[in-house]
Amino acid sequence: MNSIIHSLRFKLIVFSILIEIIMLSLLIFNANRLISSNLTSETYKQIEIIKSNFQASILPLLIERDYASLDALLLEYTNSKNIVYIFTQLSHIDSNKFMN
Repeated sequence: MNSIIHSLRFKLIVFSILIEIIMLSLLIFNANRLISSNLTSETYKQIEIIKSNFQASILPLLIERDYASLDALLLEYTNSKNIVYIFTQLSHIDSNKFMN
């Protein structure tokens, strides 16, 4: 039994198993990092697309002060499964325009 542990064949098998474990760990770690960064960048792209579409659809209604259509559009966006939360904000310059 003692000669099996000290044999070259046993040492090579153990060493190759350790190398395989290390390589597999590195491969999984790198794949996880790539997937995470790709999903994050795709999420930010999708947010920008939704934001620009939302701004393009809401801007004419705000300019025309068509509040009924604006309300219907906001209800449609909030009832959508893609958008969970909508935050609207008027800047100081824009709020002076709409207050008059």
